[in-house]
Amino acid sequence: MILKKLIIVAILLFLIGCRGGSSSSTTVSTASSSTNYALAESTSFTEGSSSSQNAIKSETQWTNVDYSGSSSSVHPYEQMNIHKAQSFSDGTNNLTGVGQFIHVADFNCDDDHKVYLNKTVHNLDDGGSGESTFGAANSSSYHCQAVASMAAGDGTGDGDTSGQNLISGVAPDADLILSSIPNTSGSYKTDDFAADLDVARGYEAIASNNSWGMGDDTDSNANATWNITELKDYISDNSLTNNQGFAALMEGSSSSDAITASQSYITALDNFQNNGVIVFASGNYTGESDVSAVAALPELYSQLSEAWLTVGMVDFTGSDISNASESEFSLKGNKCGSAKEYCVVADGWQLNVGGYINSGTSVYPTQKSGSSLAAPMISGGIALLSQAFPNHTPEQLTDRLLASANNSWFTPEGNTTFTTHGNGVKHGYHSTWGHGIPDFYAALKPITSSSNPAMSLYTGESIESSESSSLSSSYITTSPSFGNAISQGLIGEVGYAYDALNGGFKYDISTRVNLTNDYEPSINLSSELTRLGSPLSKNNHSSLKDDFSQTVSTLSETNNLETTLTLGANTLPVQSFFGSNLDSAVDLSNFETPYLGAKEGGLGLSANYQFNNSRVLIGATSPIKQSHESGGAIGSRQSLIASLEYGDLSDTNLTLMSGLTKNKDNLLGLSGSDAFSTSGAESNTIFTALKAQSHFNENLTLTGIATLANTNMTKPESSFIDSATNVKSSSLALVASQQNILGDDYLSFSISQPNRITDGEMSIRMSNLAESDGSISYRNKSINLKSAGRQMVYGLSYRKDIDDKLGFSLKHAYTSNLNNMLNSAIVRSSFIGLKYKDLKLGYNIDSLDSSETAEISYKYNF
Repeated sequence: MILKKLIIVAILLFLIGCRGGSSSSTTVSTASSSTNYALAESTSFTEGSSSSQNAIKSETQWTNVDYSGSSSSVHPYEQMNIHKAQSFSDGTNNLTGVGQFIHVADFNCDDDHKVYLNKTVHNLDDGGSGESTFGAANSSSYHCQAVASMAAGDGTGDGDTSGQNLISGVAPDADLILSSIPNTSGSYKTDDFAADLDVARGYEAIASNNSWGMGDDTDSNANATWNITELKDYISDNSLTNNQGFAALMEGSSSSDAITASQSYITALDNFQNNGVIVFASGNYTGESDVSAVAALPELYSQLSEAWLTVGMVDFTGSDISNASESEFSLKGNKCGSAKEYCVVADGWQLNVGGYINSGTSVYPTQKSGSSLAAPMISGGIALLSQAFPNHTPEQLTDRLLASANNSWFTPEGNTTFTTHGNGVKHGYHSTWGHGIPDFYAALKPITSSSNPAMSLYTGESIESSESSSLSSSYITTSPSFGNAISQGLIGEVGYAYDALNGGFKYDISTRVNLTNDYEPSINLSSELTRLGSPLSKNNHSSLKDDFSQTVSTLSETNNLETTLTLGANTLPVQSFFGSNLDSAVDLSNFETPYLGAKEGGLGLSANYQFNNSRVLIGATSPIKQSHESGGAIGSRQSLIASLEYGDLSDTNLTLMSGLTKNKDNLLGLSGSDAFSTSGAESNTIFTALKAQSHFNENLTLTGIATLANTNMTKPESSFIDSATNVKSSSLALVASQQNILGDDYLSFSISQPNRITDGEMSIRMSNLAESDGSISYRNKSINLKSAGRQMVYGLSYRKDIDDKLGFSLKHAYTSNLNNMLNSAIVRSSFIGLKYKDLKLGYNIDSLDSSETAEISYKYNF
């Protein structure tokens, strides 16, 4: 018999010994559960440092833009936070328009000027077959170079070295497409405009810049152009259709041929917006009552309103754009007027620009002004946004620019509600200033609204067809069985969250993992005081559990067989396994596993069959609805479990338990919310458990427990979590106790490893950036769930009853690798208690949170 006991002890010690080591020495960090989630500043770009932004502002090509005698102390690019935008990088390129084409419809283009260095330039009117020829650029005619320098003037080098360009643009690395406005071929000019615009669309230009208007010699001002109100009045006064009026404006005729030509241009403008944004200068005459007619064509043709921007010219004389007031802005050209809902303004006053070539030298004229210079700044900005948001349509880029513009310096006269893509985002506008000055740094940030304050995640195949989930409330909440395997497995992995304008922003998926402390060992002060009030047992009990909890009915009972019905409790095999204990001072329920949680059972049917020296228990549970009205259910687990209890209860006893469980909406205690929901998932577990208890003598008791399980989880509904397969887990515990060492006393030592995953995989669906049509593709990431750490809990307790009135108790727990996380903090928890008659005092200290707790209780009978 002694040999049998030693064999049992050796086996248990071997099991715990072989499971006690760690399989890895890699140091890992805990993922934050804070809602201050890590967001990249734009899709695949990260903002540069303040020093890099200051370096951009210090570049010679940058400083050369602003005329030295300018009335503004803030650089026109800095007013729009271009220096911050250009600092963004994806690790390879900065946000400088790389890979973007800008179409410039202008006059007197000379692509030999240094403004065009280091970029691809498609000149559509250089005299080739079927093309017109630009007029020569000279000291009085160089408009095209001035415009191009603001949009995409080359920024290579430092601008101080011979042979380098001296004026950099908003998008210095963007490429250009040039076409002529005054120099056209054929009888009509507008069909030539249309042909050039179609070619630019074929080159995938993201913006078409139009710094021109239709002159009006009736206003006695060289800068006067036909404004949209004048054109509408002309149409009305002459009983013309819009098509006739537009043809008359552009071609000087309302003939059918003129209408055909001009309508081909309207069609080309409409088609271009499938690929890019139309940008028009508002005009340069403050005496005009409204915006330039061609800059407000959406007022005549609503189909042009999708991706159209009109740009006015201002002079900002303040010193701080972030705290600017309306009095610090001077309007220097046409007001936004009828185009106010799709208009912005920029500082195009007193600038240095690209010009012409004189004897082989590129000349840069100074102190030039015009909405012609403000507009290309916005075209360059569109190129930056397109590079940052490759999934955006031109309409979305337009909405993003307008919705993020700085309008804090004036009182809006109305609001634009961006509903098509903006989920109800509102932004105020003014008839003079439009939506204000663009803020490209703000445009690179998530844009939200009061009705859509959070970033959104989509788990379906398309943004348009999927329900959105809030990023801030989308989490995976693990259980200690996993350690930090999931968060570590997701380090470096990114997904995409979307703002109210459907702009895709990177987020670190590993920050969506919450690590819990469910298995944090602590000493319950009240429980310890209650135990201190009960007398110590003189010997160990030799009985099996028969007072099963939540038994609602005994269905049948014979000499050997009893069948019972339970509600809301575990099956009888599980209750007996963790409740039958030869050592009354040890609570074996502390070693329960996630797939056998005590409160997950529903309606249970169990059978108890007694033999001479053994007992067989079989039980099954299934959830049951409480009522049709409430819709709730009791329990969430289905189970079928059997156990065999064998041996001499006064000597040595073995219990073998095995079964299957099906848990809903979680995996070994792991659950998820919103986009990482585990709702609808089913976890199927096959497990085996062994318990051995033995008396070595009248006072020494040894108890050991070991569990092994394999779990598979199906795919949840509408979630980034895909599935989990072959998840193996185990737990171990060994408890030794000795009574009557020094009279009426009790000493206990325990060592345990709570449930820990040793193998298995979980698949996570990670979304790629949505396409421009809103469709979303995914890539799967397989995570090895093996915990890097192994939690070990060592417990020591001692209790002494000096007499029937006076006694004390001491308890200490030491935990390493808390929650199965390698190199996590060592946790120590201690208790001391004292009783005297009906008075009990207790004190507890826990190192994890440095908490100290004291409690006093007194019992008085009357």
